[in-house]
Amino acid sequence: MKFFSTILSPIQRFWLPIILIVTTALIVFAYNSAHFQTQSAPVNQLVTTILGEPQTFNTAFNQAGVNIFGLTYEGLVKENPVTGKVEPALAESWRISDDKLRIVFNLRYGLKWSDGKPLTADDVVFTYKDIYLNEEISTVLIDTFRIGENRVLPKVRKLDEHRIEFILPEPYVPFLGITAAEVLPAHALQASVKTKDKEGKPMFITKWGTDTPPDQLIANGPYILERYDIGQRLVFRRNPYYWRKDARRFRHNGK
Repeated sequence: MKFFSTILSPIQRFWLPIILIVTTALIVFAYNSAHFQTQSAPVNQLVTTILGEPQTFNTAFNQAGVNIFGLTYEGLVKENPVTGKVEPALAESWRISDDKLRIVFNLRYGLKWSDGKPLTADDVVFTYKDIYLNEEISTVLIDTFRIGENRVLPKVRKLDEHRIEFILPEPYVPFLGITAAEVLPAHALQASVKTKDKEGKPMFITKWGTDTPPDQLIANGPYILERYDIGQRLVFRRNPYYWRKDARRFRHNGK
């Protein structure tokens, strides 16, 4: 035992200062790191992968499983993926007439687009009357709205700023569910519906392709497309005007 004590003592004297210096440096680094983390704003990110590229940024013409619209848009209602039940979304409630031919939707108060403009019944009527039910545009959804043997399209009208009425030619059970179709902004797209190209087709048909700068896209969902690097990534950020807010966002907005 004395032999090992005599040999190790010089080694201990050599390494002890180094050990103390390293230990001190680690403690200081750990403190500074913790201090830095508490002083900086927390960044919450979710990174995932997709199996392909979006084919369009215009939801009216989307036919691909890979798209951005589940993050950027909502409709009047939505389907619960677990229960399969239809639940409120932009519309907080609805009333179906006894004869099942009329449905009145009541929009939430204070709805806004991602650019801060109000989202009202005018946007809903525009989305359905001028786009989804427009024979000149022939969206991928138009056949979904055809009802009965005669394939008649429903009618839609504005009752006031927060109420919209759909009138059906006959009772159609699936109709409530298909009003989950994304609502689009009239103030950003109405001119493209009215303006025709050289072939007499609405300019809306070529509106909002994947070459559109993200800052020109106006959404109503929880996220906004911020950046699109073809073949690499899509980056989204929170929509500050999204209607669903947690307790922290209520405090931040002073509500």
